[in-house]
Amino acid sequence: MRAGRPIAKGSTLLTLLAVALLIVSASARADTSFAERVADFDSRWFGLRTELSGDMGALNGDCVTVERDVERGCLSLRYDFSRSADNGAYAGAWMSLRGPIGARHVRLDLSAWDSLRFRVLGQATVLDGTPQGKGPGCNLRVEVKDDRRDYKSTAYRYIRVEPGPEWSEILLSARIDDPRAWRFNAGPPDPARAKELVLVIEQGLNEPRGRLCIDDFDLLGGKPETGPPPADDDAMLGQIARATFGFFWDYADPKTGLMVDRSSHSAPFTIAGTGFALGAYCIGAERGYVTRDQAAGRVRTLLTTLASSPVGDCPVRCSRYRGFFYHFLDASGYRDGIAELSTIDTALLMCGVLTCKGYFDGDSEADVRRTAQYLVDEVDWPWMVAPDGLFRHGWKPDGDMRAKWDTYTDEILLLDLLAVGSGTHPVPADTFHRWQRVPVESAAGELIASFSGSLFTYTFASLWLPPRVLDRPDPHPTQPVDWWRNSRVAAEANLAYCRSRPELFGGRAWGLTACLGRVGDATVYHAYSAPPALEVRDGRLVRRDVPHAIDVSGRWVDDNTVVAPYGAASALPLLPGPALEALRYYRGRPELWHSADCGLADAYSEIDGYVNPEAYSIDAGPMLLAIDNYRAMQQGVESTVWRAFSGTAEVRRAVERIWRGRNSTAE
Repeated sequence: MRAGRPIAKGSTLLTLLAVALLIVSASARADTSFAERVADFDSRWFGLRTELSGDMGALNGDCVTVERDVERGCLSLRYDFSRSADNGAYAGAWMSLRGPIGARHVRLDLSAWDSLRFRVLGQATVLDGTPQGKGPGCNLRVEVKDDRRDYKSTAYRYIRVEPGPEWSEILLSARIDDPRAWRFNAGPPDPARAKELVLVIEQGLNEPRGRLCIDDFDLLGGKPETGPPPADDDAMLGQIARATFGFFWDYADPKTGLMVDRSSHSAPFTIAGTGFALGAYCIGAERGYVTRDQAAGRVRTLLTTLASSPVGDCPVRCSRYRGFFYHFLDASGYRDGIAELSTIDTALLMCGVLTCKGYFDGDSEADVRRTAQYLVDEVDWPWMVAPDGLFRHGWKPDGDMRAKWDTYTDEILLLDLLAVGSGTHPVPADTFHRWQRVPVESAAGELIASFSGSLFTYTFASLWLPPRVLDRPDPHPTQPVDWWRNSRVAAEANLAYCRSRPELFGGRAWGLTACLGRVGDATVYHAYSAPPALEVRDGRLVRRDVPHAIDVSGRWVDDNTVVAPYGAASALPLLPGPALEALRYYRGRPELWHSADCGLADAYSEIDGYVNPEAYSIDAGPMLLAIDNYRAMQQGVESTVWRAFSGTAEVRRAVERIWRGRNSTAE
């Protein structure tokens, strides 16, 4: 270890004291076998963001430039106090330890760790008290704060960095309330509520200009779930599920309950992700991640927010209209930007609402069921149906939306199911038969193909509906389909393509689906796909065999080398063996596993080092639901979500009307 190198100048006594203090500041239990990377600054796509979804920025930006050093792959702080007349000025960088800095409720529990380790360029020593004199190099003050906004409860230590070509390792105790290891402003911060790490360069203790390079922030000595995956499959799945649940529990807005779109942003809120969060809370209560009362309280807050949100057809300061919600809501809970009233996002929200209605069946939870029923009954499904009987994608008060759900995808199965089963605004059962079913041959056999071919378009229905509903042919007059089998064949085709391209996917990764990918140095959400998919040729939908992705603008992109771990995970009930193999592979890669945050990374590429460590609600939700569904299947029972969702009157009514061919909206 290169930490604790003595300062080149000064007495032997001072040197020995400094080294001794470094040892004291480090935990005596600094077990490096369990390590969690907080930030490494290696990624050109996420250079100034941490691995735990934290953001960072400049402290007093007039005097410092905070940037990623591309050559070294480290954090560079270039400071210049010449523009400041205040001798008490300071500069530096702040870093949110977990989640965005604005989300104060998202915190890092440092009490679960022994030590904080990082590297600085030069010869570094941890000092006791305030440095004496300036001299060449830098006197750095390292601060750790909890989530309280007064900043009085701050732990700090000074580090002296002498110029030099080699990197030094600094080891500090994670017990930020320990007076033997840290100094405090007014009082110690709470280690269980750690939020911010600040690197401070004070003008009075440093030369007017200088540069500091810092790299590789790690947490050491964590719990066993930080290390390699357990040998037992169920134990491994339990770890992944628990961490994924933590994303939904920790990152939801504490006042409204609405779910953020992604872990690195405080807003916007996502309506579809909120639906998955509702399903997650039922799983969390059943698995003991939280108590039933805690889950019911969270659901109660969220449903009340939705039920009391402003209604109207105006383009601003509204959240919903005719029971449909806008795709995204801003920090105030209103329509975000130019978002549309979305049919599929509202449907996914209602899947979660119905699951809570079915799960929270106790006498003290009657208000949860009443509010859920109100939200479900409000949705005016026929209003979103075009004259040809097809659902529109959405509606805007200030724009034209002509796209319709005219071709198979698992999304339309859920949308039609909810609309057919509505007790207040139903659509005819034959709505389920109006969209196109295009049969194509795949590497795994014939299937009804979705347009994009992305794996999520084949797995969404099985997240909410059990095999007893889907694993039988529907009564289509000319093309009856067993949708469970169709999804399994699609998963097998996705697997076959990825296995045929080991140079792209490494031989064990598979499950090409929608996730955040990259174009050059930029990131874009794509629907990645494996053949076959569909394309329009001569006015007809035909098979498309070229590997591709579709971006959010609907453009084809000839790049499908990004893999999302939730892709294979969402196929666990359909194709358990290969899905388990892929999950074990992902879980065993340290750069993809973050036990201190949200579990598995959202996406990565085998070919260029791209890793997106954050969590997306609409990606994490399918992973959590599918894992819980599979674990229940292994026990010979239906999962929490399958049982609660399919047991509601709305779903039972829809199944009766669609699968038994009752083409009527009457009871």
